[in-house]
Amino acid sequence: MTPEEIFYTTDSLPNAAGDLGVTWLGTAGFAIEYDGHVLLIDPYLTRASLTRCVWAPLRPDAGAAQRLVPRADAIVLSHTHFDHALDTPLIAQRTGARVFGSRSAVHLCRSHGLPEAQLECIEPASGGEPCEAESMALPSPTAAASPSARR
Repeated sequence: MTPEEIFYTTDSLPNAAGDLGVTWLGTAGFAIEYDGHVLLIDPYLTRASLTRCVWAPLRPDAGAAQRLVPRADAIVLSHTHFDHALDTPLIAQRTGARVFGSRSAVHLCRSHGLPEAQLECIEPASGGEPCEAESMALPSPTAAASPSARR
């Protein structure tokens, strides 16, 4: 397989009625823009060095978050390791974005004061059935990122 075989243009997507934009935010993060809406996936923007991770409390970089994601309507977290979730509460507080994720993601956001109306747990009590949230179908998390998340 070559890169050309997996490259898509906006006009090659089925039913692409508007402009579609996908921006890689680094690590596992993406911003997907379509029809005036912005969906963030794992928006880790802080870029903490190893030294900072070991010797100092890890805090989001508010300047980077404001500069790189000035707006968001929804945020999907695959799991809550810091290099996926650290900036999510800050971004959601500033933009009003709804956060979709596991019980761990919901607890993280609650601990930062986000209101329940912005939080959506997509982790079922058992099973792996997809969850529909308004007009967006999301797969349920099927594997925990840490043993404590399995409780």
